[in-house]
Amino acid sequence: MIKPLSTASVLALSLAAGPAMADSLLGLSGGADVNVGVNANASLGQQFKTLDRDGDGVITRSEAAANAELASRFQAMDGDDSGSLSQGEFSAGLKARADAAGKSAGERMKSTMQSGKEMAGDAAAKTEAGLKAGAEATGDAAREAAAKAKAGAEASAEAATSAAEKAKASMQAGGDATAKATANLSNELAGQFKALDANRDGRISEAEAEGNADIAGNFSAADENNDGLLTGAEFKVAAKAKADGGFFSNLFGG
Repeated sequence: MIKPLSTASVLALSLAAGPAMADSLLGLSGGADVNVGVNANASLGQQFKTLDRDGDGVITRSEAAANAELASRFQAMDGDDSGSLSQGEFSAGLKARADAAGKSAGERMKSTMQSGKEMAGDAAAKTEAGLKAGAEATGDAAREAAAKAKAGAEASAEAATSAAEKAKASMQAGGDATAKATANLSNELAGQFKALDANRDGRISEAEAEGNADIAGNFSAADENNDGLLTGAEFKVAAKAKADGGFFSNLFGG
């Protein structure tokens, strides 16, 4: 079966190139199943002769009936309404069909290109929208992270300030406790008490008493209530016992 006349570009190119090339490329296959189309094995003239069965130089309507497609186009190709097709009318009819096919193919190509352009535009718009949405989401996340970091820094600063204030208050309280504990002691005893009261809590523990051999050796005797701590009053009472050989006698040169 000969390929039908659907390759518009081949038809248009061959016809535009001139009669010689057209004769070598365009035409109809012979036989009862003749199709208007491209047949590289038969020239246009040969195919015309195949259809012109009686050899009178024209193709009559009855001769054209051997090819359904040619028969359907016969009236349009019969330019002078003579009821027959001359070789010129035959060639012109094929050229007109080739031109129409070429135009149709061009329009389809144009439509396809336009559709492709529109699809590309839609894809680009969607991509741009996606990038914009992603950038906005990233910006929101960054702002939220910055806000949290700022809040954390402020909380840390407040915590540090609070800790510093508590430490200051504790130190102040310790200093007040020591001052209160030594309020009734002589300057010399007060100095000794403060030197041993390392944590400034107004009392001397056994561990703090280790800083003085005399105190450490007689700590239990001085601790009247046996609470493991020497208050300022206990310290003073013990100091007064120096005349009786109290362990603080060395503080007074005894």
